[in-house]
Amino acid sequence: YLRNAPTQKALQKESERLVEEIHYFDVLRSDRSISSNGLEARTPFLDKAFVKYYLSIPAELKTFDGVNRLEKYLLRNAFAGQGLLPDDVLWRRKCAFSDGVSSQKNSWHRIIQSFVDKKISDEEFQRESAKLNHCTPQLKESYYYRKVFTNFFGNNEQLIPHFWMPQWTDVDVLDPSARELKDYQE
Repeated sequence: YLRNAPTQKALQKESERLVEEIHYFDVLRSDRSISSNGLEARTPFLDKAFVKYYLSIPAELKTFDGVNRLEKYLLRNAFAGQGLLPDDVLWRRKCAFSDGVSSQKNSWHRIIQSFVDKKISDEEFQRESAKLNHCTPQLKESYYYRKVFTNFFGNNEQLIPHFWMPQWTDVDVLDPSARELKDYQE
């Protein structure tokens, strides 16, 4: 979604916000999920010096169009010609995170939705989600996660300030999955 930033200043500001809030969403989720299974996640591109350096790069050098310049162009270009990654891997189009663990025909995103639809009735979702004032679930899937969270951790929903959602989409997106974005459906 970053390629849809209306200005370079907006791109820079959103990049900084994502780093500032990363402990609420992606990194926290991966750390907890992985470590609960006795494994350890490595996030080399979250090295503080690297992040500080990357954020200091002018936004105009980080812009991309998804065709001539792909996401993470600067990082990809740094590895180009080094023989560390095959070019077809280095320059392939970015896919949604869940695509790495499922097929594109039946994505992990769709598998979860199907599972949740069997667990949560429309009536329960409407009735119970309306009672939740902070981060009110807009979809059955997010309501299901909230229900599981509350079961294990009680009413501590204030731990996150808001739902993470992509900006600058051409429609009102209720689901944070990249699979719902037009860029990943092309």
